[in-house]
Amino acid sequence: MFIFPILYFKTLYSFRPQRLLIPASNMKLATTAAALDTFGKDYQFVTKAGLYGDDLVIVGSGNPILGDAVYLRKAGKGVDDFFVMILAALRKQNVTEIKGDLLLETSLFDDNRFHPSWNIIDADKWYTTQVSALPFRCW
Repeated sequence: MFIFPILYFKTLYSFRPQRLLIPASNMKLATTAAALDTFGKDYQFVTKAGLYGDDLVIVGSGNPILGDAVYLRKAGKGVDDFFVMILAALRKQNVTEIKGDLLLETSLFDDNRFHPSWNIIDADKWYTTQVSALPFRCW
């Protein structure tokens, strides 16, 4: 658990102090601290894939890397590498054809994909991947 001390500051300058603003990067620090405290530093997201009858089912776990093509490129990967791994695992089981549908299981998260305070103009930007158990972005 993280405990933050109460600090007292003397204001040296302010500009529109009553104007409410949406927190930016500082909120990411608090979110990261809470995630580390909850899951630990060695936590790994597990995204599962398998056959259910003739259908290929992918069960999402909220793995943020799937939604960050920029980070994947820096790691020498692409969004398609995830599917290549699934296909390789299926081939090892002698599966050569998917006769059914591709089903994406995302019920781990609720259906609020885009926060109402986010600017809709930014919806197509790489850094505003929608919140989902399977946050795929292909660019």
